[in-house]
Amino acid sequence: MQKSRYNKHIKALRWDSNTWALSLRSDFSPRVTAPYVGVMCQMKTETDFTIAALRLEEKYTRVNNSGLLEAFGFVQSNALTMDELELALSEYILSNLNDSSRDLGPAVFALGKTHQDKYLDLFKNVMAERLDFDLNSAYQAGIAIENLGVRILYSASPLENPEQTRQRIREYLDSAGT
Repeated sequence: MQKSRYNKHIKALRWDSNTWALSLRSDFSPRVTAPYVGVMCQMKTETDFTIAALRLEEKYTRVNNSGLLEAFGFVQSNALTMDELELALSEYILSNLNDSSRDLGPAVFALGKTHQDKYLDLFKNVMAERLDFDLNSAYQAGIAIENLGVRILYSASPLENPEQTRQRIREYLDSAGT
């Protein structure tokens, strides 16, 4: 399946409730094959991470994502519990932190939906380890920290100004002693 030019760039956009809903309508067309049982333990595809983000967003912000989850083929009876889902995401991120062939952005994005400060150190590690070779993942970690109320990026975007984005992340890491 070939993705459109728009789809290549949607991953690095600043995500909020409106762009999240818009991206799901435009980024994921009916051609996308839904996971066959909705089990998230392997987390290999972007669809897996999208389902994880939708479930976590639903839990922590009380947004009703049932229609979107259904569209992606999510089956509640086969799914991990929310605690297992968060653990699977954090383990995936940690186990692939130094693997430059993996884009951690979707997993970091999904875990950032928790708005939980218990993941702050993990998000800092993602920024520190991946800033030079995976700006998207570092950026998503910055957004996740901003979800906790800490200003980092000040509207910097890796698409519009990658160097400014890197600089703001470096400034935050320096001030945080990371």
